[in-house]
Amino acid sequence: MSPSRRPAWLRVSSPEPQNLWIRYAPRRWPTPQTPWVDLSRRRLGSWSDDTLPLERLSTAQFDDVLYLPPVAEGWSERLWSETAGQLERGVPVLVQRLSDESPLTLDGLTVVTDLLPYVLGLRSWNQLVEGTVAVWPLLPGGSTAASWSQAKRVLRSRGYRTVQPLVLDFDPRDLRVLASQLPDERGLELFHSGAPDGLALAQWVLAAGFEPALERPLPRPPLRPSRNVEAAGRLALVGEALHLVGAAGRAGELLRAARFAEELKQDLATLVREGNVSVLPWASPDVERVLTDWERAEPCSLRRQLYTNLEAGDSTRVAAAAAKTERE
Repeated sequence: MSPSRRPAWLRVSSPEPQNLWIRYAPRRWPTPQTPWVDLSRRRLGSWSDDTLPLERLSTAQFDDVLYLPPVAEGWSERLWSETAGQLERGVPVLVQRLSDESPLTLDGLTVVTDLLPYVLGLRSWNQLVEGTVAVWPLLPGGSTAASWSQAKRVLRSRGYRTVQPLVLDFDPRDLRVLASQLPDERGLELFHSGAPDGLALAQWVLAAGFEPALERPLPRPPLRPSRNVEAAGRLALVGEALHLVGAAGRAGELLRAARFAEELKQDLATLVREGNVSVLPWASPDVERVLTDWERAEPCSLRRQLYTNLEAGDSTRVAAAAAKTERE
């Protein structure tokens, strides 16, 4: 979608693991009057009764991940109707939910459960809906360890396979809104506590057998997706894993390579198969390893190695090992 044809009600961003690969998101939306996380901005979602974006979805054209936030009561049927229409066009759609409603099960659809109401204690973990992908918002002062010990059994029993920790970019207004939902003492913690420990939660997620990051959803026919986009997703996920363990230099290389891979005109699979990846100026040994596994349709061995190391060690040891690798 070219900028000149981009409607004013639509926000466009760069797809990254941290924003669940979202490229297109509505600026306004008929949202429920309850706290929710705007996954496209990693902030508290705003409350609105603007139905225009939902009504105009049917005429909009998309070529990458479309994000549809939770809707207010009375709009679910329209939401699923518009979702089905976009899926038929090959658009990968990511729908966020807070409620107990049963979503459609269709190719190309990713349904993400927002765990904010459960992390805040506004809902019991035993009320958790069934699903496969959940986002765990990390809050200042949050009792993550206690919450996780309660949640992991329920997440397993409800069928979840991916639980992605999400570091949020809250401003004072967001914190005030959240604090208003909590007892006074708990609300004050949001303002006077340090940053939450995303590394620890990622370790717990891995130890419990969950994936800590969503794989990149891809366009399907009748759209014509480039396989380079799939490769870029793999590179970015490894970059995020390296960043998580403290290997900032190597992480930067992988994340830059992901951007170049997505924009590359040549077919990456052919370059890998013919042994010509090294001619690319951004192809480090880590990049070549990831792309070789990808071209062979094998699991990403470097990502698995990083996850295994992360699960096995505490935060200090993992960071120290990563720093040593960087120096070498």
